[in-house]
Amino acid sequence: MAKIKAVLFDLDGTLVDTFESIVISFNEALKFLGAKPANRKILTESIGAPHEVTLKKFVPKATREKIHKATDVFRKTRAKTTDRYTKVLPGVSKLLKNLKSKNIKTGVVTTTAKAMSEHILKAANLYNLIDVLITRDDVENLKPDPEPVLKALVKLNLNNDECVMVGDHPNDIISAKSANVRVIAIPNVYDKEILEKYKPDYIFDHIIDVESII
Repeated sequence: MAKIKAVLFDLDGTLVDTFESIVISFNEALKFLGAKPANRKILTESIGAPHEVTLKKFVPKATREKIHKATDVFRKTRAKTTDRYTKVLPGVSKLLKNLKSKNIKTGVVTTTAKAMSEHILKAANLYNLIDVLITRDDVENLKPDPEPVLKALVKLNLNNDECVMVGDHPNDIISAKSANVRVIAIPNVYDKEILEKYKPDYIFDHIIDVESII
């Protein structure tokens, strides 16, 4: 087994908690579409999917143009609320600093747009601890497709067996496994039992435990 030279992370739910901002933003988008506020439980289960897909799920009759405009409402609202509601999850800052001290490269692979991803990372004081950022703007196919993970490998100039992916969502597991990259699941929105069904290589209760396999 090759030595791990880089750790890739999902963003929302793995490094940071921006859920309240997401709820507020989706509800503004749904309001634009003439729909009622989202059920928080259903919305929780929808996080990780492209925003357009989630909005279409809640408002099936909405036209593509309406969904596009609603997505813009979502992004603008999120830009206004992110600073207030972004929280760094426990152990994240320490882990990233420890990885840097060991010369382990770090990357973020997210379905969030590039400008918003950079905004979140800067608001969380994590931006300077990340070497590579792959967002929805950098790929044609979002997670669970392997493209975002594979693109991160290209940017880092590393082989798939030299990296590990860390995420809290089934899509993170599927994407990494499809790219032949080892994957660590961290239960958050999804319970451990659900994540186990997707057969990650490891499941850790705390993100700081990622260090144990480096």
